[in-house]
Amino acid sequence: MNRLSRYAIGLVVGAAVTGGIALLQPRTPESSILLAGIAVVYTVGTATAIPYWSALRTNDGPNWTQGAFTGASTFGCLMLLDGVEPTPNLAVAALGLGLSWFGFVAGVVFESGRETSV
Repeated sequence: MNRLSRYAIGLVVGAAVTGGIALLQPRTPESSILLAGIAVVYTVGTATAIPYWSALRTNDGPNWTQGAFTGASTFGCLMLLDGVEPTPNLAVAALGLGLSWFGFVAGVVFESGRETSV
């Protein structure tokens, strides 16, 4: 897929996630900062993940690392959702999930770029 298509898909995903969170999250003083972070993380993360989609979605036997990552990121986002304010903050949880998935994608990209040593 060419670069322009990847960036366009990334922008659509980033706008959709940010817009959805903006509609669901009540306005707070820090909501604009959180929404800006969500937009950037989801846009860049999606555009980065597209060329490595086959590595992210491998079906060669059980993949316990992706399962462990999914469980840990879910637990972390639930704790962020509940632990930041007296009321749940969906924007903080969405930003935490986006940052954890972006870190996972970055790890896959770095690992795919390494040369295999014999």
